[in-house]
Amino acid sequence: MTFLILVSALFLHTSIGTLNDGLTIITCSLMHRGVWAKLSIKKQTASGVPNDVIDLHNNGTVAWSDSYLESRALKEVFISKYEAEMTVWISVLKCSDEGSYVCGASGPFTIPEAESTLVVICELITQVLTGFTHARHCLW
Repeated sequence: MTFLILVSALFLHTSIGTLNDGLTIITCSLMHRGVWAKLSIKKQTASGVPNDVIDLHNNGTVAWSDSYLESRALKEVFISKYEAEMTVWISVLKCSDEGSYVCGASGPFTIPEAESTLVVICELITQVLTGFTHARHCLW
């Protein structure tokens, strides 16, 4: 008797970036055995409803849903027999990029989504009178 075991796992990685500066990444990875249809990155809104950002289809095509982010980002795609990975490189971070992102996969299997938070740090602020320096998150 032969058993086919489908093992799947989703991973989402984000990094901390500085407002209007440098590069940061969002990486969504699927480790799988079996068939998958689509790998997606979505951003959670304040109301809890996720907005589509980008989709990777199993044939290698990519569909952007967030044209504002697309204009400031590059995508990198890797697909193999047991892994699919999509990395979004954001070149100029904005306060609106900060938040929770969700990585999801669709196919004939059920797998929990992976979630991670992208933090955007504003530039260092120095107050001359009190002599302290601190970094703050975007508040606007």
